[in-house]
Amino acid sequence: MKTGRSPGPDGLSIEYYKTFRSSLLPHLASVFASLQEGSSFHMATTAASITILPKPNRDHTLCANYRPISLLNSDLKMLSRVLADRLKQFLPRLVHPDQVGFVPNREARDATTRILSAIRLAQHQHIPVMLLSADADKAFDRVAWPFLFATLCRMGIGDGFMNWVRALYTRPTARVKVNGALSEPFHITNDTRQGCPLSPLLFVLYLEPLLNSIRSNEEVVGLLGRKNTHKVSAYADDLLFLVTQPSRLLPALTEELQSYGDISGFTVNADKSEFLNVTLSTTQILTIRTLYPFRWCSQKMRYLGIWLTADSSMLFAANFLPLFNTVQEDLTKWKMKTLSWIGRINVIKMNVLPRILYLFQALPILIPEAFFRSIRSTLTRFIWPTKGARLQYRTLNLPKASGGLVLPNFTWYYYAAHLTRILDWMSFGLEDRGLDLEAAVAGPHSGHCPGYLIA
Repeated sequence: MKTGRSPGPDGLSIEYYKTFRSSLLPHLASVFASLQEGSSFHMATTAASITILPKPNRDHTLCANYRPISLLNSDLKMLSRVLADRLKQFLPRLVHPDQVGFVPNREARDATTRILSAIRLAQHQHIPVMLLSADADKAFDRVAWPFLFATLCRMGIGDGFMNWVRALYTRPTARVKVNGALSEPFHITNDTRQGCPLSPLLFVLYLEPLLNSIRSNEEVVGLLGRKNTHKVSAYADDLLFLVTQPSRLLPALTEELQSYGDISGFTVNADKSEFLNVTLSTTQILTIRTLYPFRWCSQKMRYLGIWLTADSSMLFAANFLPLFNTVQEDLTKWKMKTLSWIGRINVIKMNVLPRILYLFQALPILIPEAFFRSIRSTLTRFIWPTKGARLQYRTLNLPKASGGLVLPNFTWYYYAAHLTRILDWMSFGLEDRGLDLEAAVAGPHSGHCPGYLIA
């Protein structure tokens, strides 16, 4: 477990357990073994301090615009980490490939590239399609424990493991911490705690019955790929539905969400759910807007950190240009800060590179050379804030052993992000939902290798 993290209410950090591990581990092992037999934690162990973090660009006078993070006791987190590590190896077999959140060997880019392929296929074959992004209202906080436990048992989770999970959720309490002051303790009766290593894994299992019911519902018509039918793409609670026959699909989908919510606690926030038209006619759009309260996106929709557009030629302007402007503003603010030369290189590696690299991976589109020239110019001015460059940019790109400083070469990262797709094609199987759609776009004579979508 990582050090330097805030401790729970007992004040005992992970450093404490690592320092005195020889004395503490036998006692911890004894406690965890007794939990497997059906005993429970002391109430003080399952207590938590909830720290609230403001969501950016929201009205912070409203409680709903804060994200609660539970600070748990380290011994509780150790058990959660052990259970999470054991459960991870089985998740790919328990969770359908439509769900890519928190499942090993699945990434957010699998969902974004799949949706881009679906848009391209709908346009290529003239299939009426629109996208529905369903926003789950406080999804992790509304998990009903009886339904969660019943789901885990139905999936074949053993009694010993179930006893450990139940111990984590037996009589938990929490206190909210605001400006250093703690509220009175209160009991928690439903949720998966944000801050617990096991919570996201339990959540994707909790959501699987809904996704499975939607996949098996014949009234929820999907988009046909090369071999599979595609109805929904999910990253944890971020659900994006491919709506192909709105008059038939939307009533069935609404009923599925309602019936699932009645027994599980899952609720869709209609005010934040959105439609994006891809190939529907004007008449169909007017009918849908009249019957359903979801918001209508005129040109683009936000999904997993990127902007989706029906027109692929707008993807670059909708995603890369705003990010470049944000990076430029950040570097301008930090330009005159007292940073060492090496410190400026590290800012680029740790702050700028991850943001741009994510778009390279999530959006397989053609990027003009002018974009890379602009990045290079902006980074050069940041590295040399008061005078001209004393070393060539390509020298800074070199490894340290060759006289450079390993400054990221964004062009190379762009090429590498796309070349990894070759590995995906070489292992094309049932798990590759996005590649199935790419194969459908490529046509019946493309063999087993799908066509790569570069707009």
